[in-house]
Amino acid sequence: MTSPSANHALPKTGGIRKNTVFIGTSQVIQLVLAFLLNWVAIRKLGAENFGKYTFASVLFYFVFLFNDLGIDIYLTREMAKNRRSPEALFFNSLIIKTAFISLSAVFLLAYLNLFSFPRDTIITVLLFGAFGILYSFNQLCASVYRAYERMEYEMAVTVFEKMLVTAVGVWVLVQGKGLVVFSSVFVLGSFASLLLNGIWIRTRFIRGKVEPDFKFMLVIVRAALLFGLLGFMANIQERIGILLLTAMKGDAVVGWFGAAYKLILVFATLPTILVTAMFPRIANEAQKKNALSGGIIPTLYTTGFKLLFFVAVPLITGTLFLGDKIVLMLFGGEYMQSIVILKILIFATGFEFI
Repeated sequence: MTSPSANHALPKTGGIRKNTVFIGTSQVIQLVLAFLLNWVAIRKLGAENFGKYTFASVLFYFVFLFNDLGIDIYLTREMAKNRRSPEALFFNSLIIKTAFISLSAVFLLAYLNLFSFPRDTIITVLLFGAFGILYSFNQLCASVYRAYERMEYEMAVTVFEKMLVTAVGVWVLVQGKGLVVFSSVFVLGSFASLLLNGIWIRTRFIRGKVEPDFKFMLVIVRAALLFGLLGFMANIQERIGILLLTAMKGDAVVGWFGAAYKLILVFATLPTILVTAMFPRIANEAQKKNALSGGIIPTLYTTGFKLLFFVAVPLITGTLFLGDKIVLMLFGGEYMQSIVILKILIFATGFEFI
């Protein structure tokens, strides 16, 4: 195993304030574009087809989970600690994810065989499965940007993808092309992002090559599993609910739930701005002596906790009082059932902030 990174200049790292701006800008643009795309999808697809779309997007998360198993977070942490030998971490993680494609495919096909789904639902799920795998590889590249605290690269790729998906997706919906064509737009956008990520990773961050190290891969998988389990537990509740609703109540009910759930996802991205920017610095500072008692980590944690708390309280209060007006104004009378769902789910979002 070689470490060719010593032969070329290391990418410069950024600061928390600058990275917060980049992540914040990226998230705001994503929020606006996601809101626009979901609003058009809810209106044009109707409750039943939007329910199928919501169901497929939930299975997308599980495909990503089985293809990742916490590797992205582990890679960011370890590369932030030692930025001088990134090749071994990156390429062995890439091999692991490639091998895990089969695990994701087995999960997806096994789930589809448990129930009798309509043909358009099956095609939509398979398309989102492909999207989940591409997204997993894109997140591996994003982990490198985060480790070096160069979130401007992640922002550029994310904004490019979201603009492409939103523009083409809205056009497809307005033209009445249907659920399957709309779902294929996500695969197109993620593939375009992967090409851009590949160019930047190979030319600016990971320039050397290493031989596969199977013992090191085992170390990565063992260490990453805890991150994967924590991520699964933190994000499972609403997604499990959608799977159960699909099996028990049908696509229209999932569509009502999905309309409220998509709004909640918009709110839930707000903590990501702060957490994503802070995590590499915390990982790097954690190596230092007395890091938890006298270093920068307690200050970062306390400040972040206060900020998220003071955002969560008015968000919950405002949604409780204005939830009915928000749903009717955005989605129309077909989604009346979404009002109560939104008011219940907003409480879970508040706890997730903290």
